[in-house]
Amino acid sequence: RAPEAQEHTCRQVGGRSLRLEPLPVGPEGVDAAALRALLDGWAWRRLGVRPPKALFTIPSFHNPTTASASLAALRAVYAACAAHGVVIIEDDPYRMLAFGGEDPLAAEDAGAALPGTERAGLP
Repeated sequence: RAPEAQEHTCRQVGGRSLRLEPLPVGPEGVDAAALRALLDGWAWRRLGVRPPKALFTIPSFHNPTTASASLAALRAVYAACAAHGVVIIEDDPYRMLAFGGEDPLAAEDAGAALPGTERAGLP
């Protein structure tokens, strides 16, 4: 059973005649290889169905898996989405609560933003 917040999001999307396409989530969040395979093979697997336009993801402390993406995992998801013109929508309210370990966006804090983020007006 999906957590209440996810159920709410699904109801909101479904009410707008949008299609949801589930992706596997591993220890580092969205499975970038599965995302790449889905997007690369969309045209022949889903004949006549419009390809995804956006990816909604929770990169830090994903509920219910608790997965948090590393910078390498974030870059792999970004590369797959960028190759297919898919917009990434992140729900990431908990990243700043992390303690210990790697901060996946520490490079951002040093002024080295992920490629392409400057177009969205991000640092």
